[in-house]
Amino acid sequence: MEEGGHEGKSPFIIEPTELSLDIDQTLPVRIYAFPDQAQLYTDQVVILIKDNPNPVILPIQCLGAKPGVAVSHDTVQFERALLNKTLTKTLTLTNTCPLKVNWRLKKTENLPAEFTVKPTSGTLLPFKEEGIDITFKSISQKKFLETIVLEVDDVEGLGIK
Repeated sequence: MEEGGHEGKSPFIIEPTELSLDIDQTLPVRIYAFPDQAQLYTDQVVILIKDNPNPVILPIQCLGAKPGVAVSHDTVQFERALLNKTLTKTLTLTNTCPLKVNWRLKKTENLPAEFTVKPTSGTLLPFKEEGIDITFKSISQKKFLETIVLEVDDVEGLGIK
C-alpha cells in the first residue's frame, strides 16, 4: 500500500499481503483501518499480477473521527417561581461527529427532589440531536446551585471520549 492524502503512516493493514491464486480461484483479502486522527485518510491497494506489466490499483479511504457532542447551553437557569409551580427547560444535545455516540448524565441521582431530568442517557446518531427536559417544581423557598455532568463516549466501547 502507498500513502496518500495525509502525512505519516497509513492507518490501513491488509491481510494477507501476498497470495497466489489458481485460474478462477477466489480468496478473501481483508483491509483494516485504524485511524489515529479525526481526518480523512486515503490510500491505494496495488495488486501486482505475475506476467502482467500493469498493476491493478484500488483506491481506499476511511474517515477517522472522535465522539463529540455540543450542548445548547452550559447553564440551565430557572427564575423565581411561585410555590407548587412547575417549570421545564429543555437542554439540547447535538452529535457533531459522523459516529453514533453514547451519552449519559452523571450526578442526576444527587439532585434535590425539586428536580427531575429525563432522559438521563441515550445514543445519538451522527449529526442528530436530542432534547433533555429538566423540570423544577417549587416545593419550598430555597435557592439551588446544582451540577450535573455530561459524559460522552463511543458506542463500540473503545474508551474514546
